Amino acid sequence: MTSSVILSILALYSAGIIFVLTGLEALKKFKTNQAERYFGYGAIFIGIVIGPLMGTRTIFGILGYHGIDFVISAFDQLVLALSIMAFGSYFVSKVFKKRLKKAGQIFFITLGLLVLAVLAWSLEAKFFIGPHISKWGTEYEPIGPAKFTFLAVWLSIVTFNFLFLLKRFGSWVRNRQINYDFYVGLTLFVFFVFFVFEELGQMNTWKLVFSRVTLNAFAVIFYLLYTKESFKEE
Repeated sequence: MTSSVILSILALYSAGIIFVLTGLEALKKFKTNQAERYFGYGAIFIGIVIGPLMGTRTIFGILGYHGIDFVISAFDQLVLALSIMAFGSYFVSKVFKKRLKKAGQIFFITLGLLVLAVLAWSLEAKFFIGPHISKWGTEYEPIGPAKFTFLAVWLSIVTFNFLFLLKRFGSWVRNRQINYDFYVGLTLFVFFVFFVFEELGQMNTWKLVFSRVTLNAFAVIFYLLYTKESFKEE
């Protein structure tokens, strides 16, 4: 096992742990703010994807247990679908009033269920190719309907993220005040743009390790925001 793979595995576990801790902090701090609780659930789910699942499957994959690697890789898509539902509900709760909020949440729940349905079909029809193996780690690449569905869901959540940032920017123009959740939304936007390349499974070079180390920066930013005393329930 090369030093680059060890670094990749350690980076995944550390980022995953910090994301989970951030989610737990959000759930502890925000007892009645449902939007922030959605973020907490999303952070926990994405932490599980990055740490216990991606980190563990990388160990098995690099040791040659590609069957176990693939099974874990498929399961982490299921947990990723749960994180999409949670983060989507977070943005919907922030962007829309009560009447449209329910419709938005149903939209993202439907997207999550669509991911699960396409995942099951893709496994049967072999719409994942790989593993792509190198000294940096192992990657599975979605193709056909699996890739199209992932990009459509990703584009949806990025669009809602952008709408949230526009709403917060408009609030800043009117009131000259930016809430902490603006920085949360901005960091999420960059994270989603960054993480899409990891999910597409097409960068099994030094970029893979760089990507996984950088995940820790996003995790730390979220943790620092949610542990600030001044970021509290309104």
